[in-house]
Amino acid sequence: EDMHLASISGGSDILSCFLLGDPTAPVHSGELQMPGLGMAVMAHGEHGAPLTPEHGAMGELVCTQPFVSLPLGFLGDDTGDRFKASYFSGQEGVWTHGDLLEPTSNGGYIVHGRSDASLNPGGVKIGTGEIYAQLSALPDIDDAIAAGLQVDGDEQVILFVKMAEGAVLDPALTKELKTHLRTRLSSAHAPSKIFAVDEIPQTRNAKPAEVAIKRILQGLPVGNEAALVNPECLAQYQEIADALRSPNKHNKKTAGH
Repeated sequence: EDMHLASISGGSDILSCFLLGDPTAPVHSGELQMPGLGMAVMAHGEHGAPLTPEHGAMGELVCTQPFVSLPLGFLGDDTGDRFKASYFSGQEGVWTHGDLLEPTSNGGYIVHGRSDASLNPGGVKIGTGEIYAQLSALPDIDDAIAAGLQVDGDEQVILFVKMAEGAVLDPALTKELKTHLRTRLSSAHAPSKIFAVDEIPQTRNAKPAEVAIKRILQGLPVGNEAALVNPECLAQYQEIADALRSPNKHNKKTAGH
């Protein structure tokens, strides 16, 4: 009863946390309690408009004032252009961290995953973190990664799952996974297709490399594969993406449900 459980969120790039725990305040399930001291954290919607809990929406996690551990720039970036493009391209002088943030009525926050990997099926903006949170409790799923595929002007959610030992992604389990996400979240969260893969690509700070998968689905080069721990696993995703774009090449090895 007297144990303080605090979820935190920040980044190695700032050597700090934007959101932390408060041992003097209540902890609400699924929420981070408060911004860190000295962190002017907000959720910004379109055109930099601040979001409040009444909006019931998620926006960009921004820090509107300089903070103690604010980086000064990138090594070798003499002009500062790369640094500015990475963190200040949204609004001048406002640090945009690249995460989706939702303020809650409890005064806390929910982080929904990376904004550059957010999904927009049917015009509904959702975070991949919402999907992963639901799948993490299922015994048949060891890990997962989701990305968007543009089809006829709309975005389809494509889900890749690494199965737990002994588990098999068959039509029955595929239906169960879609129903689980649709029931627990919404129809927008239910993936159009689900594929079993051998490995989930990760960045060197142990985050799912969603942008890499999104670029593969779009038919674009991944780019900075050196940022991944296991870039060799991308070949399997490339094969699946090729089959999705060329249905005549669809075979049992890449078949999704």
